[in-house]
Amino acid sequence: MQGPSPDLPRAARRLPRQLNIDRITRGNAYLESWANVRARYGVLPEGYDYERAGPDRVSNQLRPEFVDSCLNLFLLDPQEKYRELARIHYESMKATSRAPFGFTIFDNITARPMKQGGLCPAIGGASR
Repeated sequence: MQGPSPDLPRAARRLPRQLNIDRITRGNAYLESWANVRARYGVLPEGYDYERAGPDRVSNQLRPEFVDSCLNLFLLDPQEKYRELARIHYESMKATSRAPFGFTIFDNITARPMKQGGLCPAIGGASR
């Protein structure tokens, strides 16, 4: 009976790294697709139909997923571009979503000017 291949431990060690590279590649492509949508509209719509090349849900609820994705990708692959995307997203939110006591949502990001909603989410206490 032959024992395990001496290369098996080395191959096993490479597998998690390769899985992370694949995840980073897919995550980066997905993040960039949303960064392009944000660049087009100024803020992110709740939903986007890539076949129609337009939002299918035109509201914006100030969700944290975009910045959270930037952080997760930065932790896996510390490139400055993820910090820059998060900064651009925050600056855009600050410029467009400001309300008297923090930030507010948008009912319609395609309207010009964008129509702010009446809700102030949990980050509403952020006054800076």
